[in-house]
Amino acid sequence: MVEHMRARTLAADRAIVEAIEDGSRQLVVLGAGLCARAWRMPVLAETIVYEVDHPSTQRYKRSRLAELEPKAREVRFASVDFEAEDLSLTLANAGHDASAGTTWIWEGVTPYLTPLAIARTLEGASARSAAGSTLIMTYAMPVARSRGRFAEWLLHEGLRAIGEPLEGLMGARAAHRLVEASGFEITKDARVDVLGGKRRAHALVAERLLVAVRR
Repeated sequence: MVEHMRARTLAADRAIVEAIEDGSRQLVVLGAGLCARAWRMPVLAETIVYEVDHPSTQRYKRSRLAELEPKAREVRFASVDFEAEDLSLTLANAGHDASAGTTWIWEGVTPYLTPLAIARTLEGASARSAAGSTLIMTYAMPVARSRGRFAEWLLHEGLRAIGEPLEGLMGARAAHRLVEASGFEITKDARVDVLGGKRRAHALVAERLLVAVRR
C-alpha cells in the first residue's frame, strides 16, 4: 500500500500545483487526516489552507504539529463529521470566502463514507465554490471480479476489523454522476497509479483521481 499511497499523493500534489498556478488562493483539505501539504508545499505560500476533519482526528494532529511552521500563508482548522454536519456552514464559520476561487482536495476519503454523505459533501463544496474553483477527488472502485471473491472478502473484512468499513466504493459512472450533479464539470479522470508514475496497479485497490471545475 505504501507505493500506492505515494503515487496517489504525487498525483494529487500535481493537480494542486496546477490549480494554485491558475490563481486559486484557498485550499480546502476535506478529511485532512495526517495530510502535511500545508507544512511541506512552498507553492502554498500565498494560500489559506482550511483543514476539515473529524474533531478527534484533528485534536491528535494539532498536538503533533504545535512546533512546526507551515509553508502555507495560514492554516485554519474546521471540525466536521461528514455524516452528520453541514460542510458549508462549518467553512463559513471558519472564514472561508465563497466568492473567491477555491481548490478542494478530497484524497482517500470517499471509500469510507456513505453515498449520501459523499453527495452532501459535494453539494456543500459546490455551494462555496466560485466559478473556476477546482475539485480534486479520489475514489475507489469495487474489487474487480478477476481478483476473486477471497480478495474482495480480504479487503472488506481487513478494513472493517480496524474500524474503517468500505461504504463508498463506486464505479466511474456513479462518481461522475455525483460530481456533475453538484455543479462541477469533470476535466480529468485516470488511475492513481498512472498519474503518480507507479508502474502497476495495486493488487486489491483500484483507485482513480478526478479533477473537476466549477463552471
